[in-house]
Amino acid sequence: MPRITMPVTKKWSISYGMGYSAIFINGFENTSGQQNHSQYGHLFVSGQYLLTKRISLTGTAYKTMMLNPSPKDDQPRDSRLDFSSQGVMLDMNYQLTDHFQINVGLEYRNQNYPIYPGMHPGFSTGSGNFMNERYLPYP
Repeated sequence: MPRITMPVTKKWSISYGMGYSAIFINGFENTSGQQNHSQYGHLFVSGQYLLTKRISLTGTAYKTMMLNPSPKDDQPRDSRLDFSSQGVMLDMNYQLTDHFQINVGLEYRNQNYPIYPGMHPGFSTGSGNFMNERYLPYP
């Protein structure tokens, strides 16, 4: 994604950027029978702080939003799947040598799952094929 980075001090810099993407999912059609796709805009802001020459901390906040939502009068039938999300990421990078580094990160994300409304995909309620099982709701 394109970004612009501006140094604030010798140890601290801020980056921001934006992007565009589209998702085409075969088999989902709009009310006119045409294949449909979802368009998204992505925004982020990030800050990096150098603790030492070898250790840096980075924090990023981001938001992904649907650019072509369903018209209000067509929502129950229109199949534009909304995978919008937002979240924050925190990373620590340790540059061990010029050719080896270790990175540790955490992310908190809030994302829509339109295929599994109100449910979290991938968790089954019992044994067997998870595709044939009901999904557990979010904790």
